[in-house]
Amino acid sequence: HKPTLLKSHTYIMITMTKLPKRAIKIFAFFLLVGCYILLIDIRSSMKGIQAKTSKSLYVKNNLPTYDLSCPFAMGIYMGVGPDKEASLKFSQESGAQSVIAEALESNAATDRKVVIVGDSHMRQIFSSLACIARTTGFWKDDDSYTKAVYPPRDEYNDARLKLKEGYGEIFYAPTAGKTQQLRMAESRDPIHGNEDWLECCRERKPFYLDSYTYDAANVRDFFSENDDRFEKVLLGKKDVVFFNAGTRGHLRTLNTESLVALLECVATAEGEGEDPGWPQLSIFTSNHHHYQNVKAPAHFHTNAGSTQSCLEEVNTEMNPFLQGDKTFFGDHPHNAGFDLDLGRTGNMHLGKGNHNTDAYVSDCATWTMPGVPDVYAKELAVSILSLRPEN
Repeated sequence: HKPTLLKSHTYIMITMTKLPKRAIKIFAFFLLVGCYILLIDIRSSMKGIQAKTSKSLYVKNNLPTYDLSCPFAMGIYMGVGPDKEASLKFSQESGAQSVIAEALESNAATDRKVVIVGDSHMRQIFSSLACIARTTGFWKDDDSYTKAVYPPRDEYNDARLKLKEGYGEIFYAPTAGKTQQLRMAESRDPIHGNEDWLECCRERKPFYLDSYTYDAANVRDFFSENDDRFEKVLLGKKDVVFFNAGTRGHLRTLNTESLVALLECVATAEGEGEDPGWPQLSIFTSNHHHYQNVKAPAHFHTNAGSTQSCLEEVNTEMNPFLQGDKTFFGDHPHNAGFDLDLGRTGNMHLGKGNHNTDAYVSDCATWTMPGVPDVYAKELAVSILSLRPEN
């Protein structure tokens, strides 16, 4: 029978009183010395951990930024715009590189798949995330990717990146799960696969992603289920999908309706205990535009083909798409970037210039890179960090 805490303490006190005073002093001396040594050892260990952490972050924050040597960087964005120096500084001072590195490190041993769904706004975020992953040393190797390039431009729709062993994959899949519609020329069309996630949800089936294989050539091709250049990738509970409905008029309305239906279906299934292991579905903030007619949702892009300059500053609360995000998805438990205020970054868009033809346009939606897309990627990384067990 073990003595109670009170009894054991009493026993020690009685025993100590029977010892000679000299023995008690010697005992106390050695006890103090032992505590002192233990304290020094703990402090030394903590300093070592802090030094290692600080050194790690210092290195990651001071690595050179990504450039066109990154396979996912696109020449139409890199260093293009009225104030590329301010864009670069904005990226560097945001701390995006270290936060993204920490998020990727948190993927260790999870083999987590990160899927980014949506239009060119989301593609710029994927490009930033993938290129910073390369700069910080998280790629499996220099050939561990595939991208569906559509010549003669260096752009791509659909891309896939393999990180170091156990660290997972990152996908850019514009129309994944038939959740989004994009209006593009046939030569630029992304994969239109057979997987319909809303139907899968209604039938309580797992979600699969139609994707190019790593052996596929880096060129866009028509999807075929029987073509060995494509494969179905299972998405599970540890994976995460980021959606955005875009900003293109009627398509945004349709995409929003699709996302609302999918989120409601998944919430119902989870509430009934019928989730077969779906990935986390997250909504990412819409793009911050600086067009002259910022208050006119129906004509938001009417000056995209004009020579009007972008506004240097706008009130983001007037952005109808950001308002819509909060209306439809503000109560969704998983959203990212909703608190960003990029109202004063108008000079960091591509702005005036020769966009893709001989016609001069004013692009107040697309961003100079490196720049604002890195800050968006940082917000996505913060959301990934929240998936850690302790969070």
